[in-house]
Amino acid sequence: MPGKKPDLILQRQDVILFADHTTVVDLTQDVRSGVGIAGSAGSVHRIAYINAEKVFQDYKRTGEAVETFRAEEQKRQQELKTLRDRFKRGLISERTFQQESARLQQEMQRLDQELTAAIQGSMIKAIAEIAQAGRIDWVTQRKDVVLFANPAVVLDLTDLVIRKLNDTDQPIVSLALIEPGVDLLLEAGMERIRAKSLRQTGYLIALWESLLEPVGFTLNSPRDSQRRGSHISLGHPEGLRIDLALINDCGVLPDFRAPDNIRLGIAPLYTSYADIHAAAVRMRRIVDERLYERYPAEAPVVT
Repeated sequence: MPGKKPDLILQRQDVILFADHTTVVDLTQDVRSGVGIAGSAGSVHRIAYINAEKVFQDYKRTGEAVETFRAEEQKRQQELKTLRDRFKRGLISERTFQQESARLQQEMQRLDQELTAAIQGSMIKAIAEIAQAGRIDWVTQRKDVVLFANPAVVLDLTDLVIRKLNDTDQPIVSLALIEPGVDLLLEAGMERIRAKSLRQTGYLIALWESLLEPVGFTLNSPRDSQRRGSHISLGHPEGLRIDLALINDCGVLPDFRAPDNIRLGIAPLYTSYADIHAAAVRMRRIVDERLYERYPAEAPVVT
């Protein structure tokens, strides 16, 4: 078979979970006609096997998805029971009963598909990341379908994939808690959030000019509002020790960056102008009363 040099031959295409720089060719007709098949020579190919069923069972999100599905299924069953009761009592027509019953069934099918797709998507992503890191050429979910493999190292990645999924994945329940925060952002609108951010960072710069510049603080963020985000960076020769005093003595949580930057982040959704003023006043107090001298000049492991 001129030009075709397969490294791996499978009897089922749907078992391929990952293939790096690979073209899948159907050789069925060539085999039927007795055309010779020449394998490529020279390199050893790394083939991996995944017990997809075991990964699916041991993946913690699978259990969460099953619980979610069962809870929704119980709700739909209760709705169906109510529909059936109303139909028997003549409160709804047979057509309405059939339509609503079909709707409930479709909703459950759609939920099942969505949950399954989310889990499978995470699994495939984890498999691809592991395969690429380990320079794996192919990953198959069934060993028995391998009919031919040109010099190959066959690895079982099942347990590695399970550990990666369960160590790094966010549970569905935890992810659901993000929704209220997203709703707040959508309600406020990014334009209004950005506008407030510009006003508040401008206010902090004004406080720097009146309160902090006279005691040695420098402005390390751009004055041009279009060139800065929602934080202001202030420098001081005793920046590290001032940062520690803010955290431990004054209830202010800045972010220190060497050599002398104290970064004050502003979250417009909940940071008030009073908060900003209080932070500036406390920074001034730390310098005026030399409270920073309580702390060593050497940088701690975490600042």
